[in-house]
Amino acid sequence: DLASGTRHVLTRVRSGIDNFAFAPDGRMFVSHFVDGGVAEIGGDGGERVLVAPGMLGPFGLALDAEDRLLVADGMSLALHARDGRLEGRWGLLITHEFPGFATGVAVADDGAWLISTTAGTVTRFRPEGERSVLASDLQQVMGLAGMPDGAVLACERGAGRLLRIGADGRCTVVVGGLVAPTGVVATADGDCFVSEAGAGRVTHVHNGVATPVLTGLAEPHGLALQG
Repeated sequence: DLASGTRHVLTRVRSGIDNFAFAPDGRMFVSHFVDGGVAEIGGDGGERVLVAPGMLGPFGLALDAEDRLLVADGMSLALHARDGRLEGRWGLLITHEFPGFATGVAVADDGAWLISTTAGTVTRFRPEGERSVLASDLQQVMGLAGMPDGAVLACERGAGRLLRIGADGRCTVVVGGLVAPTGVVATADGDCFVSEAGAGRVTHVHNGVATPVLTGLAEPHGLALQG
């Protein structure tokens, strides 16, 4: 009430509301920017789902130590249990210090989440409060991979480079001359494989030398190793 300043709760919904509208009969419609859901709110506060919540991207994927799936979903980071159930969602405007529009995610050895963003940053992030920027001003940084020594491998798609970001934030070029590198996965011996989306191939990187191992693809993005 504008005159008295009093207020009352119409309904409670999940976080991430960005727009609402009213029908002439008092029904309210709300949308959620973090998961794309749209719902109708009745006069009694009940919610009727019109568009089910889901994913906006999704982009990067990673498994944590408990085999839960982390999804870099642009406006948020979603955590799903092995049965697909959503355990949590952290995102822009709803989570303090969330690093930005998320394009890639990996899990560090100590359990911290590594997130790449469209702002050209690579950040260590924990929902309980940790946030430290490991690298910034990168050109379209995409896929990430954590290394046993605490370093992070990052695909700098815009510059055609694979970077190694040390735990101290020092950034070095592992290999250049790649064509739109998008995904990276590390091997146990310290080598890695990179997807070159612009060249349609997967490349093995060893001691700074890139060797194509799979060609003829359309636009490869994500990678994973089995065994």
